[in-house]
Amino acid sequence: MKTNKVLSFVKTAPEHPQAILTVPEGAAYMRLGGSTLYRLIARGVVPAIKVPGTAIVRLRREVLDGLLRQWEQSGRRRGRRRGQATGGACPTD
Repeated sequence: MKTNKVLSFVKTAPEHPQAILTVPEGAAYMRLGGSTLYRLIARGVVPAIKVPGTAIVRLRREVLDGLLRQWEQSGRRRGRRRGQATGGACPTD
């Protein structure tokens, strides 16, 4: 009996998340809105793979992980976030 090649690949595939994501999958992974991620792709902030001659766009999970790490580190360096209290009394004139 022949083994179906696709079925055998699925059985032996490593159990890890997909390496290539659609934009909605990437947005969910990064916890962003889809339109926000499309805007970041259009601005060149998030590198994407575009299939020539189509509207198909794909993202590499490893690139998204790198961006999230980079954004996390840059947020730590800036100190407090916008809108957070300084913790001290307001200066007087």
